[in-house]
This record gives sequence, structure tokens and C-alpha cells, in this order.
Amino acid sequence: MRLSRIAAVTAAAAAMIVPFGVPAQAATPVWNIVNPNANGSFTGTGAVSAIKNPSGSLVISCPAVALTGVMPSGSNTSGYLGRLVSSNPPPCSDQAGGSWQLFIPSSMVGSSLHATGYDAAAGRTSFNGMTGNIFVVGPNCGFEIDTFSGTYTNATSTLATTSGHVRVGATSDGKPTCVGLLNDLDTITFASSFTLSPAITVTRS
Repeated sequence: MRLSRIAAVTAAAAAMIVPFGVPAQAATPVWNIVNPNANGSFTGTGAVSAIKNPSGSLVISCPAVALTGVMPSGSNTSGYLGRLVSSNPPPCSDQAGGSWQLFIPSSMVGSSLHATGYDAAAGRTSFNGMTGNIFVVGPNCGFEIDTFSGTYTNATSTLATTSGHVRVGATSDGKPTCVGLLNDLDTITFASSFTLSPAITVTRS
């Protein structure tokens, strides 16, 4: 009799546990890209308004920058959007009038763009740029923007960046550059805005 009661209680407890089991997994978001160019290519024109070090003692601007990239049409769950391929080496300057250059070498892989969020009301995708290969060179200083954050807005076809992390270069004899300006892995302001052509649409479903 006792065993049967125990069995009944155990069965009842098991029945109660079922509704509180492992919750259903949320659906994996799907990223959808529509690019009128069959080969996925795009061009971008705009400017880098500020590359600023943490202390604000260095502010570099590049008023006219042209870049190329690839954002192929398709859907994926990885969040991969495409990549920046190359840029012209535009004339840039710092607040003291020093001459700088910013460039993405076409011989390298380029910076891959990975979606991190989506604002459906604004039609705006947040992304991280990975694999670096955005180089900045100036007086006694050379560094790479290794990773960066930004957004892409469908309505205006605008790709913008906001911040980044740097890898600081060294001279041929191993001495660090950018002394007093930047340290390796510093977080910097990386403010830029580009209008892409053709108009590309990115959504999440």
C-alpha cells in the first residue's frame, strides 16, 4: 500500500514537473540582404569626421573618402553582412595641421561586417567590423583600426561607424610608434559616415 502511494506521488510530481521543463528555444534570427548589383559590390562616398584618441589630444579627420565593398544578396543566420574591400588613401589631417593617411589595402582581406542588432522601426542594423585592415599613418605614428562598431540605415543607405580598437605599429627596429598618443588596444572614437551605392536593404526576420 505504501509503495503504491509513493508511486502515485512520484507520478503526480513528475506530471507537475513537465510544464516547467526546458523552455522552447527562441527562433534564430535570419538576416536578409538585398543588393541590386548581382555581384554584391557597392561603393561608398563620405568622410571620416573624427579619429580621436582616449585623451582627445589627437583628432584626425578625412573630409573625402571613397571605399568599395561587397554585400551580396541572400539570407543567413550567422549575421554576416559583407566586407569593406578597399579605400582610396585620402588626405587627412590632425588638429595641429599634421598630415595623415587612412587606407584599406585592396591586397588584404578587408574588414568583415557582422550584424549585432536590428531596429525595425528605424530600419537600422548595428554591426561590428572585424579583421581590421584599416590603416592610419602619420607623423611618428602608425596604427590599425582592428575592430569597430557601426550602423547601416536602409532609408538613407548610410553606413556609419562610431568607435573602434587599435593595434599600434612598431618601427623596423621594434620600437613602438605613437608614443604619448596611443597604446595598443586603446578604444578610440571612429566617427565616419558613407552613402552606399546602390541602395542596399538589410532586414532581420
